[in-house]
Amino acid sequence: VSWAPDIYNLSDVKGNKLLVSTATANKLIADELAGRGTVDHAPVYPREIARRALELSASSIILVHNHPSGDPTPSDQDLSVTERLEQTAEVIGIPLIDHIIVAGDRGISIQEWRSGNRW
Repeated sequence: VSWAPDIYNLSDVKGNKLLVSTATANKLIADELAGRGTVDHAPVYPREIARRALELSASSIILVHNHPSGDPTPSDQDLSVTERLEQTAEVIGIPLIDHIIVAGDRGISIQEWRSGNRW
C-alpha cells in the first residue's frame, strides 16, 4: 500500500481491518482482521490497534472498515473513532495515516473527507 486510497479495491472487507506498514516506502507488513461487528456497529478499541502495531514494529497504521449499507459516508461514530485512534497513535509514536470506509466498490478516506474532498 503506497497510498491509503489504493486499498479501495478491497470490496470484500468485513468488519475492521488493521493495515500496518514499515518505514520503507509504506510496505505493507500486515493485513489483519481487527474485529467484527454487527449490521450497524463494529467496535474499535484503540488500545488493541496500538498494541498490535507495536508488536509488529509498524511505522504507520491504516484502519479499514466496511459499511454494509453500501454508503461509505463516515458516521459521527466513524469520525469519533478516528479521532481517538489518532490520539492513541500519537502517544505511541506510530501515526494513523488514514481510516478508510469501504462500501461495495466505493470507498472514502476520512482524511480526504475532512479536507473537503468528497466524491
